[in-house]
Amino acid sequence: MAVKKNVGEGVVNAIIKARAGREAPKDIFEFVNNLDIKEVNKKAMESLIKAGALDCIDPNRAVLLAVYEDVMESAQQNARKNIAGQMSLFQLNSEEMGSGSVSGRLPDIANFDKSMLSEPRKRDDGRLHKRPSAKPI
Repeated sequence: MAVKKNVGEGVVNAIIKARAGREAPKDIFEFVNNLDIKEVNKKAMESLIKAGALDCIDPNRAVLLAVYEDVMESAQQNARKNIAGQMSLFQLNSEEMGSGSVSGRLPDIANFDKSMLSEPRKRDDGRLHKRPSAKPI
């Protein structure tokens, strides 16, 4: 997986660490909550989705691509808020503090058709650019 563009050794190690001793995540929200968000950026997540690495979570890549930026942003904000166990003065009790986990609902979007996943498209500079792969890694 580390040979995929934007997915380096740090990203792979963060995913392995997040999966260690846990069952498979049920959705992208749980997947991101388990990650060390400092190790995985938006470009890496986009590359993983386009390569099909998250098809086991949700085979609808269009949905994952529609929500991953907001999910990552929310997780990064939660990580910044929770640096070294700091809490807001407005958090009056432990119920309001919560775990800082990201959750939400997935939109109802049709998946990409198989032909779009497998055929390359032209970029603005005329070079061919591979679309998300029909074959998950």
